Amino acid sequence: MKRREFLLKGSIAAAAVATSDLWLNKIIAGENPPKNLPILDTYFQVSKAEMDKLLAVCLSKGADFADLFFEHTVTSILSFEEDMVKSARRGIVQGVGIRAIKGDQVGFAFSEDLTMENMMQAAHAAAAIANDKNARVKAKAIGEIRPKNLYPIGELATTSDLSKKLSFIQEANSAAKAYSPKIIRVSLGFNDEVKYLAYANSDGVSWQDMQPLFLFNTTCIAEDGTQRQTGYDAGGGRIGLEYFSKKRNAAMIAKEAARLAVLNLSAQDVEAGPQTVVLGNADSGILLHEAVGHGLEADFNYKKLANYSGRVGQKVASELCTIVDEGTF
Repeated sequence: MKRREFLLKGSIAAAAVATSDLWLNKIIAGENPPKNLPILDTYFQVSKAEMDKLLAVCLSKGADFADLFFEHTVTSILSFEEDMVKSARRGIVQGVGIRAIKGDQVGFAFSEDLTMENMMQAAHAAAAIANDKNARVKAKAIGEIRPKNLYPIGELATTSDLSKKLSFIQEANSAAKAYSPKIIRVSLGFNDEVKYLAYANSDGVSWQDMQPLFLFNTTCIAEDGTQRQTGYDAGGGRIGLEYFSKKRNAAMIAKEAARLAVLNLSAQDVEAGPQTVVLGNADSGILLHEAVGHGLEADFNYKKLANYSGRVGQKVASELCTIVDEGTF
């Protein structure tokens, strides 16, 4: 299948750019790439020597620091409603972000075309943030770029067969409808992606990574007379399709959404005014982020504009509050 045919048949909404013909064909065919895949060579076809040149250009006008961030993302979106597939989309997005930093000023440029000519143009654009003819910082040579394996998976959702995803959806659809005659509508979605990443900076730090992610969600509408209520539940994470056998199967997720929809039919109005509440994990993290998260972000603290600037090691919250921020969750 030619790339142009792939774009048309896949109804891709995002921009698709040049990629490795070898693995593009295998992705379209639904084949799983081998483990310990050389991400830099396979998806970006950029050598360490070329990355060294790009970093040198970024520092050429006096920047203090520079880095390169390569990303190749494959996405798949499947929606199901009224006992039929409503939409199915698949897309590939690829590019590199190039950054040069001088003090608190940041020069950034990107390119979807990973030819050396275009990446060099982006590097020169990023370097323009600085204007010091006597550049003092030299990029350290990039060492061995070892792939990380933070998310070992059994079967990657993005490259699994479409019929397998539909079997999970049909299982959930049947389970939700069978839960109660009050369930009048069921909507399901299977969204997944896999990111192949490569990074290198002027300090000689480099890495490669593969980040899988999928979300299987169910929304149910329950009706009792003139009243209607909605229930929602979802599963997934940075894991493969083994999630459905090791954690929760599709029917369990659907039944929980149906249960919540029926339960909400008899829910009472909450009393107005201040109340004591207990926040669990997961979605409550959104409230936490909006309350204090922005004040913990690096840019604000670097410029000493945040409430928490310079307070490392100090108690800043109640002893009842425990927060774990771990980037691989």
